[in-house]
Amino acid sequence: MIEKVELSGPSGTHQCIVHEPLLTSLLHFQATLDPKSLPEDLLKGALQQLLLALDYLHTEAHVVHTDIQAKNIIICAKDDSIFCEWDENQATDPIPQKVNGNYTVYLSRPFHRKKGWSGFGMPLFSDFGEARLGKIWDLFEDHHLFDGRGPDGSHSDVQLLAEMKQVLGSPPSDFLRKSPYSLKYWDSSGQWKSSVEVPHNSLEDSEEYLEGEDKKMLMQFVRKMLQWDPEKRQSARELLTDPWLTSE
Repeated sequence: MIEKVELSGPSGTHQCIVHEPLLTSLLHFQATLDPKSLPEDLLKGALQQLLLALDYLHTEAHVVHTDIQAKNIIICAKDDSIFCEWDENQATDPIPQKVNGNYTVYLSRPFHRKKGWSGFGMPLFSDFGEARLGKIWDLFEDHHLFDGRGPDGSHSDVQLLAEMKQVLGSPPSDFLRKSPYSLKYWDSSGQWKSSVEVPHNSLEDSEEYLEGEDKKMLMQFVRKMLQWDPEKRQSARELLTDPWLTSE
């Protein structure tokens, strides 16, 4: 961040954060890869930046968090030569724009990664309004850890809970007792009672790209977050010291 400024407009005063020029989101960058999985070193770099941001939000700002998405993680440029080409394109072929009342709306240019270009810098968390490590699995595996869709293709609470039970194990009985709705899916002794079958694939089965010790360390890192009881999940600060995250 370079500075913070206030700008006044027709709808009021806006708090604005000024960054150096940024490139593209991890979501769009991931779409250029084959397979569509972030390299392990880039994933670690992104996670370290996110955890630092989360630790600040939790310990300093005391902000309630809900969700992180790949579209909110923007990669900065360590080689700014790419912006020269963008400037030239804007001079010769301006991007489409339209005036809508008091606003000018600009159409962004598509991001094209040059072959062999390695000017990507550190990932930056660009949206602090919602912050939780909820969709990091998608960045590395290119698929959701939990699908949560029923036979008709629509979202199903019971299907999602069945998938979570397979990966996280059975919830602690004292945790289930905190919600009366748990009795729809578990009996009073904590046994699954739904007619929906619990899947057989494990967390390890869902991880497709690593093997051996690297895979074991990643699974240990993920399981520190995948806990039914929020009190048993490691904090962002604790996760920053994880052996997998800090390994070369």
